[in-house]
Amino acid sequence: MRRIAVLVLVCAAVAVVPASPAMAYNLLNCRAGANTVIKWQRSTTAGTYTTVANSSIAAWESASSQFSFSRVSSGAELVLRDVNKGQNGWLGATLFADDSVPSCTHPGNITPWSQTIYSNVNRSYLDAFSANNKKQAIWVHEIGHALGLVHSDTTGCGGARIMYIFPQSQYDDCGTYTPRTDDINGANFIY
Repeated sequence: MRRIAVLVLVCAAVAVVPASPAMAYNLLNCRAGANTVIKWQRSTTAGTYTTVANSSIAAWESASSQFSFSRVSSGAELVLRDVNKGQNGWLGATLFADDSVPSCTHPGNITPWSQTIYSNVNRSYLDAFSANNKKQAIWVHEIGHALGLVHSDTTGCGGARIMYIFPQSQYDDCGTYTPRTDDINGANFIY
């Protein structure tokens, strides 16, 4: 009789405690750098963006012990730059130096980008953001692409991810401007 009481108590406890949601990060097959120390350079034109670039790198670096960043003056694997591309529809973009869209076609094998990757924020839009944290949300998202992460389609604050396709919405709705557990797990898997 005692076993049945314990079993009923355990079953009741399991029914009350919700299961944690499954996390599913999305990966590219490329990444910034060949090692766990990513060489990065800042190419900013305004003091506000210098601060936001530094904070964005620090947000990723403090989120993981699997990789780190080393600021360099040349030979960077990742460059953060603020650009003014006009009202072209994008707040941020991760591109090659010639503004071409990078692609990865290495099935099952994560390799470094073939050239330096640029995580850009478009000042034409971001200059209107009053909060630096909202600017950081865009840059942290773009750094996530450089690290090797693809967009997430999970919405809502409970599953908030910096890699959500609209990071400005995640910031407005949930205050998300740093990597979240799923983003970190994906980056850690890569590195």
